[in-house]
Amino acid sequence: MSSCNCIFWSWYYHNFTPGCQTYAIIVNGGFYIDPVLIKKDKTFKREKILDKNVSKKILPILRKIVTTNEGTANLANVNGYEIGGKTGTANKSSAGVYVNKKINTFVSIFPTTKPKFILAVMLDEPQINSDYIYKYRDGSGFELKGSPRNTAGWNSVETTGHIVEKIGPILATKYSEFE
Repeated sequence: MSSCNCIFWSWYYHNFTPGCQTYAIIVNGGFYIDPVLIKKDKTFKREKILDKNVSKKILPILRKIVTTNEGTANLANVNGYEIGGKTGTANKSSAGVYVNKKINTFVSIFPTTKPKFILAVMLDEPQINSDYIYKYRDGSGFELKGSPRNTAGWNSVETTGHIVEKIGPILATKYSEFE
């Protein structure tokens, strides 16, 4: 890894990790947490910093972003995993001027009925692919060839859906919204 990559990774780590930590606090009932990549067998002091009613109000909103036609994250609606989340698309700047290059993110929480995991996907300068086929996850069987937009709802969200399909069974997080 080059020193440039290390600096870049350090920037992402120090800027992205607090964002994930904030999401975790919001959805876990308001308890402070220290994010970890590997679970340790330590017990932590549970410090309450946010009212649990905030979680009760926010979680259904995050779920609707994935499940409704008005939401921007339908492509992450993997059946049985109750994914909720928030998209973000930002134009990059160069020499103090916004350019047509983007950073697209999707921070997801699953399952929304009892959050256990936060998955954050950030794509730096994603490209439109005219040959890619999007398969909608709404049960319609609708498919769309090509990226209509270069936004998080079309690339970071799609990536999240594929990741959850692969890691969900390993994490044993499949839930039913009707249980």
